Amino acid sequence: MFHAVAGLLAMLALMSVAIFFGIDGFVSQQFSRLHRDQVANQNRQVTQQIQNELGTYEALVKLIAADSDFRQSAQYHMYLEGEVAPLKQDVHRIAGAFRLEWLSVSDGTGKLIAASNDKLAGITDGMPKERQGHHEASAALAWIDESLWVVAQAPLMIGEGAAGWVQIGRQTGIRGSPAGALEERLKLYPVMQQNKRLQPPSSVRIPVWSPSGKVIALDIVVTDPAHEALAQTKRIIALILLISAVLAAIVMVYYLRRLLLPVRQLTMAVGELPDRLKKDQLTSLEIGGQGEVRQLVNAFNDMIQHLRRIRELEAEVHRQEKLSAIGQVAMRVAHDLNNPMTVIKNTAYLLKPELGNRPDLLGDVDRIIHYCSRCSSTVNNLLRFGKPAKLKYESIDLDACMQAYCRELGERHAGSRIKVVVQPGGPYRTMGDRHQLEQMVDNLIDNAIEANGNKEVEIVIGAENDGRYFMRFTDFGKGFRDVEADKAFDLFFTTKQTGTGLGLSNARAIALAHGGDIAITDPEHGGVTVWLKASH
Repeated sequence: MFHAVAGLLAMLALMSVAIFFGIDGFVSQQFSRLHRDQVANQNRQVTQQIQNELGTYEALVKLIAADSDFRQSAQYHMYLEGEVAPLKQDVHRIAGAFRLEWLSVSDGTGKLIAASNDKLAGITDGMPKERQGHHEASAALAWIDESLWVVAQAPLMIGEGAAGWVQIGRQTGIRGSPAGALEERLKLYPVMQQNKRLQPPSSVRIPVWSPSGKVIALDIVVTDPAHEALAQTKRIIALILLISAVLAAIVMVYYLRRLLLPVRQLTMAVGELPDRLKKDQLTSLEIGGQGEVRQLVNAFNDMIQHLRRIRELEAEVHRQEKLSAIGQVAMRVAHDLNNPMTVIKNTAYLLKPELGNRPDLLGDVDRIIHYCSRCSSTVNNLLRFGKPAKLKYESIDLDACMQAYCRELGERHAGSRIKVVVQPGGPYRTMGDRHQLEQMVDNLIDNAIEANGNKEVEIVIGAENDGRYFMRFTDFGKGFRDVEADKAFDLFFTTKQTGTGLGLSNARAIALAHGGDIAITDPEHGGVTVWLKASH
């Protein structure tokens, strides 16, 4: 497969090179002729556009200097020594009306009187002004702070003489990307006074004024769309040819892999078969193939079906053996425990009237009756395991009941720390069979203490957003592996050498009988959560 792909790539590479150079030779010649004509036309347009822009701003500064209100405010300040506020208001009014970034008024000596933008004050200081003889308006391009500006000035005529100067300015672009007066696709290159650079080809050189006097001209280069389009076309063609070659190679690799995939999958499945037998993960192969490959796949799937059937029969035999053992144990437990428990319970009931004046002993007698009833309930559940349990409903306060019950468990499991955490929002009351729920909790805590080596067990009681109550048991022990978490509540599933696989399955049966559920919610830390209905 590698040699086939390498040969295909070499052939595609030669074809791509031949096509690329053929297109490049023909198209480049045509675009070169168009380029010469277009550059000459664009240079004429740029020159004319600059002249039009300068003429527009020259006319605009004349119009501002001739504004009657503006002249009256200037005369009021210059000759009558009035306040400068009216003149500043007129300056801001006119600058806003014509969207000028800069509008200033200076007296005959060049002193600034009012400006529309104090941050730009002084940007045109040093710009030559005609103060003697014939006063005329003028406009020019200026290079200020690495940006191209259009500036214009006109004398402020009051009477027969020029009382001052009006200057306006507007930025045409920023850092070589002009807009407004010039098109956006022009590029600007400053010409320094000390180091005059050679004029780039296909460019227009125009004089500019700069505050420092270092920049004396700008070379305006019009980007050539045709040339850029040609370069872009070449890049696209080269990219298309490259992508085509890569796609062809990918298609070839995909085709060969698809053709050989059944054989590869069958080989991997045969190699993984011993490990899958140990993990009891026997699955058939859902692959295609033709001829002999298809026959091999079918034979392998038949073998997997037979192996799964053998495993199911083995599991059924093991289950029947456990059921038989449970039946024998249940009969013996019923005979050996029910009668003694009945005697103990009845004796405790007979003792209660005689201990009416001994409240400390009455509590112990009630505890004896309680645990006798619970033992009888456990025996009966064992006899009818797997059948729906008959519940004796009563109102149960989960947090109070668990606090009292866990104190007793703490005495029974010496050295263990059973911690009950009740979340705000209680009391958490539910309807259920107290003995059955205690049996469920007993199974869960016994498993938790065995899992973490008789250390801390945390029980959190709270409410979910859907209104159900929960009890979360966490042992922080070895946790559950993936297989254990999936089958932990299955009947007869156990990871202990002496276990019967009844504890967790019985706990789940009790939770389901109460309309709730149980699940492993934190496999890493051994977290098991029981949900119960709220009592309303």
